[in-house]
Amino acid sequence: MNCTEKLAEDPALQKVYEAILDACEQITLHIRYNTPNKIQNANEFGDTQLDMDVQIDSIIFDALKDCGVVYAAASEEKPQLIKLNEEGKFFVTFDPLDGSSIIDSNNAIGTIVGIWRK
Repeated sequence: MNCTEKLAEDPALQKVYEAILDACEQITLHIRYNTPNKIQNANEFGDTQLDMDVQIDSIIFDALKDCGVVYAAASEEKPQLIKLNEEGKFFVTFDPLDGSSIIDSNNAIGTIVGIWRK
Protein backbone atom coordinates (compact mmCIF):
# COMPACT_ATOMS: atom_id res chain seq x y z
CA MET A 1 0.00 0.00 0.00
CA ASN A 2 1.26 3.43 -0.89
CA CYS A 3 1.33 5.73 2.17
CA THR A 4 -0.26 8.50 0.13
CA GLU A 5 -3.46 6.50 -0.34
CA LYS A 6 -6.39 7.77 1.68
CA LEU A 7 -7.19 5.41 4.57
CA ALA A 8 -9.66 7.59 6.48
CA GLU A 9 -12.10 10.41 5.86
CA ASP A 10 -10.89 12.21 9.00
CA PRO A 11 -7.58 13.99 8.18
CA ALA A 12 -6.42 13.61 11.80
CA LEU A 13 -7.03 9.86 11.76
CA GLN A 14 -5.23 9.71 8.41
CA LYS A 15 -2.18 11.23 10.16
CA VAL A 16 -2.29 8.49 12.82
CA TYR A 17 -2.43 5.79 10.14
CA GLU A 18 0.45 7.36 8.25
CA ALA A 19 2.53 7.62 11.44
CA ILE A 20 1.95 3.94 12.17
CA LEU A 21 2.81 2.95 8.59
CA ASP A 22 5.98 5.04 8.71
CA ALA A 23 6.91 3.42 12.03
CA CYS A 24 6.31 -0.02 10.49
CA GLU A 25 8.79 0.79 7.72
CA GLN A 26 11.38 1.78 10.33
CA ILE A 27 10.61 -1.36 12.37
CA THR A 28 11.10 -3.58 9.32
CA LEU A 29 14.54 -2.09 8.69
CA HIS A 30 15.45 -2.28 12.36
CA ILE A 31 14.57 -5.99 12.54
CA ARG A 32 16.29 -6.76 9.25
CA TYR A 33 19.61 -5.16 10.20
CA ASN A 34 19.87 -5.68 13.98
CA THR A 35 20.24 -8.68 16.24
CA PRO A 36 17.96 -8.88 19.28
CA ASN A 37 19.62 -9.18 22.69
CA LYS A 38 18.00 -9.93 26.01
CA ILE A 39 18.47 -7.14 28.51
CA GLN A 40 18.24 -7.37 32.28
CA ASN A 41 14.82 -5.73 32.38
CA ALA A 42 11.32 -7.12 32.44
CA ASN A 43 8.23 -5.22 31.44
CA GLU A 44 5.41 -4.67 33.93
CA PHE A 45 3.87 -7.99 32.91
CA GLY A 46 7.02 -9.90 33.89
CA ASP A 47 8.19 -10.64 30.33
CA THR A 48 11.94 -10.46 29.75
CA GLN A 49 12.57 -7.62 27.36
CA LEU A 50 14.74 -7.66 24.31
CA ASP A 51 16.64 -4.51 23.49
CA MET A 52 14.65 -4.61 20.26
CA ASP A 53 11.34 -4.41 22.21
CA VAL A 54 12.50 -1.18 23.84
CA GLN A 55 13.92 0.29 20.63
CA ILE A 56 10.81 -0.46 18.58
CA ASP A 57 8.63 0.90 21.38
CA SER A 58 10.53 4.20 21.05
CA ILE A 59 10.14 4.22 17.25
CA ILE A 60 6.37 4.00 17.59
CA PHE A 61 6.09 6.54 20.41
CA ASP A 62 8.22 9.00 18.40
CA ALA A 63 6.07 8.53 15.28
CA LEU A 64 2.84 9.03 17.24
CA LYS A 65 4.19 12.14 18.92
CA ASP A 66 5.50 13.59 15.66
CA CYS A 67 2.15 13.18 13.87
CA GLY A 68 0.72 15.79 16.28
CA VAL A 69 -2.79 14.37 16.66
CA VAL A 70 -2.35 11.68 19.32
CA TYR A 71 -3.28 12.87 22.81
CA ALA A 72 -1.72 9.94 24.65
CA ALA A 73 -0.39 6.42 24.11
CA ALA A 74 0.49 3.30 26.09
CA SER A 75 2.29 0.11 25.14
CA GLU A 76 3.14 -3.31 26.49
CA GLU A 77 6.55 -1.91 27.42
CA LYS A 78 5.09 1.29 28.98
CA PRO A 79 1.51 0.48 30.07
CA GLN A 80 0.88 3.83 31.79
CA LEU A 81 -0.72 6.39 29.53
CA ILE A 82 1.91 8.85 28.28
CA LYS A 83 0.65 12.24 27.11
CA LEU A 84 2.03 13.17 23.68
CA ASN A 85 0.02 16.19 22.51
CA GLU A 86 -2.40 18.25 24.60
CA GLU A 87 -4.48 19.06 21.51
CA GLY A 88 -4.52 15.47 20.24
CA LYS A 89 -7.75 13.71 19.31
CA PHE A 90 -6.79 10.06 19.85
CA PHE A 91 -5.54 7.49 22.33
CA VAL A 92 -3.31 4.77 20.91
CA THR A 93 -2.29 1.51 22.56
CA PHE A 94 0.12 -0.99 21.06
CA ASP A 95 2.31 -4.02 21.46
CA PRO A 96 5.45 -2.92 19.64
CA LEU A 97 6.79 -6.37 18.83
CA ASP A 98 4.31 -9.15 19.52
CA GLY A 99 6.10 -12.50 19.41
CA SER A 100 9.53 -11.04 20.15
CA SER A 101 10.33 -14.03 22.40
CA ILE A 102 10.33 -16.27 19.30
CA ILE A 103 12.08 -13.86 16.94
CA ASP A 104 15.18 -16.09 16.76
CA SER A 105 13.14 -18.98 15.33
CA ASN A 106 11.92 -16.94 12.33
CA ASN A 107 8.27 -17.38 13.32
CA ALA A 108 5.71 -14.65 12.75
CA ILE A 109 6.06 -11.44 14.72
CA GLY A 110 4.12 -8.23 14.39
CA THR A 111 2.90 -4.97 15.84
CA ILE A 112 -0.60 -4.68 17.26
CA VAL A 113 -2.24 -1.25 17.45
CA GLY A 114 -5.55 0.05 18.80
CA ILE A 115 -6.80 3.59 18.14
CA TRP A 116 -9.58 5.35 20.09
CA ARG A 117 -11.06 8.82 19.84
CA LYS A 118 -10.43 10.99 22.88
